[in-house]
Amino acid sequence: MCFYKHVFWDISGACNSQCRYCCNGGNSLSGRMHRNIAGFLPPEEFDGALVFLIKRGVIAPKQTHIELYNWGEPFLHPHFGAMLKIVFKKGFSFGLSTNASILKTIPVDTISKLATVRFSMPGFSQKSYDRMYG
Repeated sequence: MCFYKHVFWDISGACNSQCRYCCNGGNSLSGRMHRNIAGFLPPEEFDGALVFLIKRGVIAPKQTHIELYNWGEPFLHPHFGAMLKIVFKKGFSFGLSTNASILKTIPVDTISKLATVRFSMPGFSQKSYDRMYG
């Protein structure tokens, strides 16, 4: 059976950064337009989509790794913990990326499947970070 080993899934269409170089950043033209329509993937739709893809052999529990980000900031998701629990209960390992501007608690029962955490930082100084996040 052929399935994807790595999947990037944006659970958040929103980002709180002001990066000018990012298509999702608040200071870019496309970022401002995107913010008007950005939203969060509802947990029940995410669960249903995973079931759909599993049944069709597109992804496989214990074999596919799901990155819960792409352009959005997953830590902004109002049901962040529920999203991680869905991935965990389906048997997937997962990864996160954050701009580190806010903190979220990762549910303890999901940590065993957390494989990667990436920090996306806008610069290497407090001044540049403050410029992007206020």
